Amino acid sequence: MQVLISIGSNVNASRNVAEAVRLLSQLIDDVHVSEIISTKPFGEHYKNDFNNCLVRGETSLPVADLEQKLKQIEQSFGRTAASKQSGLVPLDLDILQYGEEKFHLRDWQRPYVTDLLPSVLL
Repeated sequence: MQVLISIGSNVNASRNVAEAVRLLSQLIDDVHVSEIISTKPFGEHYKNDFNNCLVRGETSLPVADLEQKLKQIEQSFGRTAASKQSGLVPLDLDILQYGEEKFHLRDWQRPYVTDLLPSVLL
């Protein structure tokens, strides 16, 4: 199944995004990665700008299993509800599309998706 995943980080952002791409390439095949861009946060409580990118690839995992693995990766980077509330996001991994089904519909209008999407589509 084709999948599109967004990556974001505003804590050790360059390192965390690069490491997330490496970990995702262990979960999905035929990986295509967009450039990494810096974006202003959506929400006043965030402390720093974000680094964002998109990853497209193929997976045999059911969407629920993939989502669980992404949450485990986030937690391994120190992502907690408390860290997000304090405006610090070590890593945010969201499935934007799984097959034909789209998720996080508000994110599709954000610059990191609209600007980067053409670079990961064939």
